[in-house]
Amino acid sequence: MGCVDKDGAEAPLDACRLLTLHRELLVEQVKNTQCILDNLRMNGYFCNEDIEIIQRLTTKTEQVRKILELVQCKGEEASAYFIHILHQAYDAFIDLRPWFNTIHYKPAECVKDIPVINTDPISRYSEKLRQELSRDTQFLTSYSQKEETRLDELYTDTQMEILNEQGESLGLLKSLDEILGEEGVFNEQAETILITGDAGVGKSILLQKLQNLWSKRELNTRAKFLFTFRCRMFSTFKVTDEISVKDLIFKHNCYPDGDPDDEVFSYILRFPETVLFTFDGYDEIQINFDLENIPEVVSPEERTTRY
Repeated sequence: MGCVDKDGAEAPLDACRLLTLHRELLVEQVKNTQCILDNLRMNGYFCNEDIEIIQRLTTKTEQVRKILELVQCKGEEASAYFIHILHQAYDAFIDLRPWFNTIHYKPAECVKDIPVINTDPISRYSEKLRQELSRDTQFLTSYSQKEETRLDELYTDTQMEILNEQGESLGLLKSLDEILGEEGVFNEQAETILITGDAGVGKSILLQKLQNLWSKRELNTRAKFLFTFRCRMFSTFKVTDEISVKDLIFKHNCYPDGDPDDEVFSYILRFPETVLFTFDGYDEIQINFDLENIPEVVSPEERTTRY
């Protein structure tokens, strides 16, 4: 993809032609128009009048067609920056990753240094979760001194041993990262990690440390979302209370902001491997489950009782 070079010579209009060639694919795959409009306006490619024209259209398909029409009318650089937005705002346009591989994308020189701000609901919600967890996990309550102490000042590494299904030792873990890593794992298909130990050895603090590291992007995991639960809360639910998975994760953590199309929850359903749940105090669940009579729920948005 080229633009006008420093000497004023016009390079081939690769970006404009690319948009024309793949127009229908882009119209079908691009769903988040707000992130595109935010960046085009912020960097001077679109004016307020352009934004108003697009937002008056009722469907996403119509809006994407109009955006494509306008960026191509504004020239090669605007078209190149449009493609650059799609590439840099990774979470917002996840469905376009195969397309970028197919076209062997490299950003044009004229736009590669222009910033792209990812304003899509998925990225904003992930950041909101990190901020909430950072605030909630940075302090520990000291019962002896009846005051809060910073987690980093009190936390000490715990000796952790990994056991197989027969309870046989597979060795010690060297760091917290290995809890979520592949080293020492005896069941690569497993989706649950159970941390056990005597009362008072620091299981809850270890879990809090993991949450704090994730909030600071210092934990070796690809999880975009981390939802935390204290198991004792499940005992407070009434038998008649009905709640869905969607209610559970948002109500007991935090809700997405500015997500009218429910993109966050749709992303979670499509990419469950990007979600991490932590449950503290498993032994505090005071509910007698009848495993043979647990109702089947086929939709994560369908509500059911605790039995």
